[in-house]
Amino acid sequence: MNRVINPELDNTKRGIAAMITALVHTMNETDPTFQRRFLARLDQAEYSRRNSERPAEVDEMELYSWTSSFITGFDFVTGKGDPLYTGD
Repeated sequence: MNRVINPELDNTKRGIAAMITALVHTMNETDPTFQRRFLARLDQAEYSRRNSERPAEVDEMELYSWTSSFITGFDFVTGKGDPLYTGD
């Protein structure tokens, strides 16, 4: 089945991932363990959804992936990059 790309939905997912990234980086300033713990929980949530009885939607999986990529700067296509919102 071919997926039809919805630009408005993609923009919404990017915005959500960017806001979560800003929040995680801000929280990590006062609690240096926050980002690591958040990413571990995000990985658990993604794993749980991938392995649940109800199939995970592509858009849901993209949001997990984009959030992780924005926070860490890493993605499986380009490799290591710069995290979003790490400067002052």
